[in-house]
Amino acid sequence: MTQTEDHDTIGFIGLGNMGAPMCDCLLEAGFAVVAFDLDQTKVEHAVAGGALAATSAADCAAQADVLLTSLPRPEHVEAVMETGGALAALRAGSLWVDLTIVRTAMPASPKQRSRCATGRLAGHWRRRRCPQRPAHPFHWRR
Repeated sequence: MTQTEDHDTIGFIGLGNMGAPMCDCLLEAGFAVVAFDLDQTKVEHAVAGGALAATSAADCAAQADVLLTSLPRPEHVEAVMETGGALAALRAGSLWVDLTIVRTAMPASPKQRSRCATGRLAGHWRRRRCPQRPAHPFHWRR
């Protein structure tokens, strides 16, 4: 496993229908990924691809320079980030990117708090093609 140019570690929470292929793509591209999901078999799949397993959402966030969440609903994001302690575990200067499909009126509290907890902006990323998946829309590289 290799790390990104800036030695960023990507934390990935939520390895479901959308998250697993995105995580796989990051691993195929050589990014260092720490993965967490409630379903241990999904974490094992990510580990087989080169990821490190986190013991909890908070553990995943604590190890990440860039944290990606791909969860089913806004309530799950709130549960993971607030109740699960992931937001509090983010280090200063880390970045949280929520990939969850949300309804138009998402509860703003975790996102508002994250402005204080994180120090970089997602706008600093540029799009890059993913190896073996040339048109994959979910691969971003710093």
